[in-house]
Amino acid sequence: MRTVTTLESDPAASIAASEAEVALADGDTARAREQFTLAGDLLKSEAESIRDSMRRNEQLFLAASQYFHGGEYEQARHLCGRIQPHLLSSISRSAYSRFLMDVKERSRPEYAQEIKDQLLKLHSARRFEAILSLLKIHPFVLRPGQLAYYRADCCEEIGDYRAAALFLSDALRIGDAPFSPHCFAAGAILTLGIRSRDKAWEFAKHLMELLPHSLIDLSASLTCYHQASAASEADRPQLLNQQLELFATGRQIVLNDFTNALELAHVNYLVSLAYQAAALTLMRFSRLDDARELAEFAVSLMPTNPYAAAVRDLILSGDEIAPLSAEAAIQTQQRRIADSLSKRPDLHSISA
Repeated sequence: MRTVTTLESDPAASIAASEAEVALADGDTARAREQFTLAGDLLKSEAESIRDSMRRNEQLFLAASQYFHGGEYEQARHLCGRIQPHLLSSISRSAYSRFLMDVKERSRPEYAQEIKDQLLKLHSARRFEAILSLLKIHPFVLRPGQLAYYRADCCEEIGDYRAAALFLSDALRIGDAPFSPHCFAAGAILTLGIRSRDKAWEFAKHLMELLPHSLIDLSASLTCYHQASAASEADRPQLLNQQLELFATGRQIVLNDFTNALELAHVNYLVSLAYQAAALTLMRFSRLDDARELAEFAVSLMPTNPYAAAVRDLILSGDEIAPLSAEAAIQTQQRRIADSLSKRPDLHSISA
């Protein structure tokens, strides 16, 4: 039940509620909570000075609805204790009955965990559209960054790649996502690329626009590499050149930006893989010295990775068929890193 359009009697409350609606639409539930609460406070304060019983109760109802819309269910329940339903208008009385049931339901201590349990069951069943619907109805059970992250995950799973990129951008802006949005996005491109190179490229383009980062460029370069491997002889050079262009941008990555040890290990693996693929492409273009340099650096990032060493040795051999021989090693590494880098939501770990 939205009541923004009924707040003309208090312009400040109307502005706060309108700003809250915009924030909620943007997924910024912290800002939405703040502004809805402000609107509720203003309306409740104004109600104190209203002498007419019906108008005062209508105003308290409006105030309680703002607290409810902002996820402040306990405040809404407390204020409902002051409302006398028989003094409401007939229209409001009917709406209030349902509203009070919703307030009591959501102000229960068990409410948030019950919704999280529902999310977990839906996620296990891979019912991603149902998760999105449930989160729209109950947006305050997760922190803002978590909300954006799980929405991104669901949108990626159902193939709405632009929405997924937008939500990941929100998660980065808000800043309290459970994992690095850049790591998730890079891993998602690799995971998607195993199933469909074209879909991986579609997602990568949206991410490069909305969530620009060197790690995204490196994942996109790997997508081009795999597209080139499956392309015709006529189309292959363009894709390989695009791979090298993206690699040139992505190799500027600052590894020190990733402070989590496990996260850094995954990033090192992806960077090493991108270097190996670029080295193989340079070898195709007869740039052997550059190829060897990249291959050596790839091994230095992952010195215990036998696949990186195998790719380097093939390149050092100078054998013309090395790019084809190394293809299996690249694909094996991509499968190994994809799921670990693209961490899926673990709803068990969500705090109340």
